[in-house]
Amino acid sequence: QYAILLTMVLTVLVKYVLHALDLRHDNPWDAKAVYMLYTELFTGFVKVLLYVAFMTIMIKVHTFPLFAIRPMYLAMR
Repeated sequence: QYAILLTMVLTVLVKYVLHALDLRHDNPWDAKAVYMLYTELFTGFVKVLLYVAFMTIMIKVHTFPLFAIRPMYLAMR
């Protein structure tokens, strides 16, 4: 759970930096949307990997983690 929260914090930090760079220039930054899209895509991919790793560990150690299905589905979507 902490790893998921850390990825969310890093995503917000990257978005903040991109917005700050955009505000420093007088002209609008056209490529900012592309960087925002790739940031969201990368974050979603990392979340899916973390959820899959968590589910794999839980299945091997204890039982099927039914509570983790919804967040994993939303991350994959």
